[in-house]
Amino acid sequence: QVSGYASAIGIDAFGDYSSTLDNSGDVDADADAATGDAVAYGASNRSNHLSYLYNDAPGTIAATAHAAYGVAVAVGAYVVGGDVSTLHNDGSITASAKSDFGSAQAYGAVVEGYSGVGLLISGGDVDASAVAGIGGYAQATGDLVVAAVASVFNDGNASATATAGAAGVAIATGLHAEGTNTAINSYGDVSATAKAVGGAASATGTYA
Repeated sequence: QVSGYASAIGIDAFGDYSSTLDNSGDVDADADAATGDAVAYGASNRSNHLSYLYNDAPGTIAATAHAAYGVAVAVGAYVVGGDVSTLHNDGSITASAKSDFGSAQAYGAVVEGYSGVGLLISGGDVDASAVAGIGGYAQATGDLVVAAVASVFNDGNASATATAGAAGVAIATGLHAEGTNTAINSYGDVSATAKAVGGAASATGTYA
């Protein structure tokens, strides 16, 4: 646990025109801050044009962020491409964020395609969990795609759990596609759970 800002990235890949990350092992990133913010990315794959991330079974990707006083952000798998971004998961991806006195945001799998195409295909498990203390803000999203053309195909398990303390706010979303043209197709299991004691809680299974 460190004072100030803490960050951790399990795998960080970048390619100017294209980048491909293929994982079948165990990847873990853990950021812990006593004061200040904590940010953790399990696997990050970025490109100015084409970006592909494959998490093959039995591969696991995990990100954990804890901030005692500050913002905690955890992202399991992160894919960004200017033209086409694709994430294919057949393993396990998890993100866990906790803030004792602040806000916590957890995203299991995130695909950003900017003005292009973003595609997330999962036949495995994706889980996001966010916990915030008294008066805090907790947000958890299982699968998130943001692009002009954004699509999510889930044949596995996607779950999001957000928990906030007294007078806090908790928001949980299982599958989320955002863009000009969006689509979500799920033949698997999707769950979203939000809890806030004496505060506000909202849970949405799929949102497009």
